[in-house]
Amino acid sequence: MNEEGVKNDQALKQPPKKEMWAWGVGSFGTFTIWTLIGSFLTYYYTDVAGLAAGAVGTLMLVARLMDGVTDLGMGSFVDKTRSKHGSARPWLLWMGVPLGVATVLLFSVPDLGDTGKLVYAYVTYFYLY
Repeated sequence: MNEEGVKNDQALKQPPKKEMWAWGVGSFGTFTIWTLIGSFLTYYYTDVAGLAAGAVGTLMLVARLMDGVTDLGMGSFVDKTRSKHGSARPWLLWMGVPLGVATVLLFSVPDLGDTGKLVYAYVTYFYLY
């Protein structure tokens, strides 16, 4: 029932099984990739790139704090987007290539010395998130 006490059949209907599976499969792929990146990235930064574990942990903490701030801005951008495809879909389509580039850059730390590697890690990690 809505606020006026009138029964709303649309809100009570369960989506079709095919639609539920489609959403689930899409989410499974997304979460699998993000989990793999999150799990392997710490190993890559410490054992392959040679960054200190404390520096990597600090990087991930700072990035999460910044992510909380930037999500508010991105939400505002999405809300203000007007297109025939809706407000979020254009962003999902436009950001596919930059996401791929960011992922490749994330795992391509050049030999720039300890400070240069850390700066590179910060820039690429912030770019990804």
